[in-house]
Amino acid sequence: MKLFVIAMLCTSPLFAQDQIPLKFSIEEEAGPIFEKVLTKDQLNRVIGLLDKYKPEANNIFQWDPQTPRRKSIQKVEITFTTRNDLRFNQHITESNFPNESALDKSATTILWSEINPASKIADHTKQTIEVFVFLDRVFLQSNGTIRIDGITRLIGILAHEMFGNVTKFLHIETDKDVESHLHRINIEINAFQAGIDFLERLINDLKQNTSENAFIDGLQNNLNEQITMQAQWIQIRDSLLSPIHQNQNKFFISDSADLELINIYNLNGEPIDTDRLYNENTRTLNTNLLPKGTYIVHIRVANPDQETIKRIVIF
Repeated sequence: MKLFVIAMLCTSPLFAQDQIPLKFSIEEEAGPIFEKVLTKDQLNRVIGLLDKYKPEANNIFQWDPQTPRRKSIQKVEITFTTRNDLRFNQHITESNFPNESALDKSATTILWSEINPASKIADHTKQTIEVFVFLDRVFLQSNGTIRIDGITRLIGILAHEMFGNVTKFLHIETDKDVESHLHRINIEINAFQAGIDFLERLINDLKQNTSENAFIDGLQNNLNEQITMQAQWIQIRDSLLSPIHQNQNKFFISDSADLELINIYNLNGEPIDTDRLYNENTRTLNTNLLPKGTYIVHIRVANPDQETIKRIVIF
């Protein structure tokens, strides 16, 4: 249940003739945390910084009326809540984006449709982009103590969601775009880039115009964190795009790749028969079928050209 609405903010028209309101609210269970870690004045300052250092490209604070966007969006809502939010859990079971791992994050953006009260069917002409910000993950340590860098974390997290995921949902016209796992990964990488770019603009300007070193240090820490997490997503994407993909002790060969060789050797350099290990139909090499020991796996493919040599241990 919504405890109260903080504000209805939109500092400049999102669309010249079709403005979308930006709404901030707090879920009831998050109220006690909000009162300890954030004031409305601080929140207004955060939103002011997001607006001042927004990207030049289309975003929630400004939009080129000539650029197509999802016409069904009724509002963009920032909801402060916790990981135990039942309504959020309901939304992620109904939405094809994001997935069930969303609660591992500090914030998640979803697109949901209003339910027609008569038909009980989702009305996809009336939709909301909602950013769930989990205050317990943003502002609290794992033992429940308050983080000293909560405000700077909130700034970076909101930049990631508002300039990354919210902007993406405003552009998206069909839900088919988010059905691809690879497409979802690219969305996340781009959202991290939006947060990184924002934080770099903000930090570079503050260094020239303020002596708030602790505040700048907090922003820099969040910037470093976002850079690290983006690198992890890029590694996941590159692994999926690779013609040779390893998961545990299984090696998967892309259907489009021309397999040139598969060799396995024990530590004495003796070749191991791979006939029973490699499935031509699934193009999978399962080294878990080997006896216990240490082995060297050598796989080479062409078009695209790639070679991998891995040392594996079977327990």
